[in-house]
Amino acid sequence: MKTESLAHVKAQLSALVDEVVHTHEQVTVTRNGKPVVVILAVEDLNSLQETVELLADPQARARVEQGRREIARGHYTDRDEMAQLMEERRRREAAAE
Repeated sequence: MKTESLAHVKAQLSALVDEVVHTHEQVTVTRNGKPVVVILAVEDLNSLQETVELLADPQARARVEQGRREIARGHYTDRDEMAQLMEERRRREAAAE
């Protein structure tokens, strides 16, 4: 995370906003050397809010933990397997039409 003074942010706001949007790097803004605010892309804020909501839901949190345990045990479908499964499904659906 990048840190910039309020004076610098005032002078370079447009460029900093472009940078944050494109790089997704957050910028902490300081006033008198103390952090006072963070600039982050709306997309990143939305993602953080969704994560907080997910973690606040006990059932969703339990499903995430179950998924992590499955992955740790090697029970998952990799990209190539998923592509094959999707192609098989597409063919079945096309044949059924």
